[in-house]
Amino acid sequence: VLRVTPSAVAMDDEPNLFERLGGRENLQSIVFQLYDLMRVDSLLGPQFDRFAKTDATFHRLKVRTVDWLEWMIGGPTNYDGPDLYVAHASMHIDEMSYSQMMNLYQQVLAEMDTIDDLTKEELLSVLEAQRAPIVDPLKEFQKDFEERMEKLRQEREIRKKNFQKQKAEAALAKDLAKKKPLKKSDAGPKEATVTEKVTQKVTEEVFLDLVPADEAPMSLPLPHPIVLLCPQKAVRQAISV
Repeated sequence: VLRVTPSAVAMDDEPNLFERLGGRENLQSIVFQLYDLMRVDSLLGPQFDRFAKTDATFHRLKVRTVDWLEWMIGGPTNYDGPDLYVAHASMHIDEMSYSQMMNLYQQVLAEMDTIDDLTKEELLSVLEAQRAPIVDPLKEFQKDFEERMEKLRQEREIRKKNFQKQKAEAALAKDLAKKKPLKKSDAGPKEATVTEKVTQKVTEEVFLDLVPADEAPMSLPLPHPIVLLCPQKAVRQAISV
């Protein structure tokens, strides 16, 4: 799909097609009149009975077409809908139907006195260029679409297999971890010996004698056993406590 972007404006800052048409207001007027004519047309009308039965759906279709055309011819709207082939594939629009739509576009533009003939012709050229993806007479767009879908399907299958493999490996690792015997180092923290308990108590008493009461911690952490040089009397007193 060829889009007429704002960057395609001439070096002398000539207005782009969207601006020369009169902006969104005129573009909306053109599209809304076109759809009203198509809905009562003997050839095109039955199409709307299939995919735009209610007035609300018909109005949304008009607005989305305005959004798409504005994006196509350099307006500020950012169209994020499906491409033309995908949007129209289920409608099975043929050459005759598209030609009739173009005739109705010409009829609407003929009534727009505020738009010059050159701008009208340029808009019709942009619309005619979209015949190929909408009608797809040679089934080229259908083939491209099917190839893209097949590629996506294959990529999805690869991701699915990789996920299943990772899931199986994680389950196996979890199962092996349950059956693996615990080592001594994994059996939990070792209970302190009598000597370590005595050392902790004597160290705390010596520490508390040196530190003011309001600054002393509740308990002195000793990550490793500490050999404390102190009188045997102090040790005997600590053991007797």
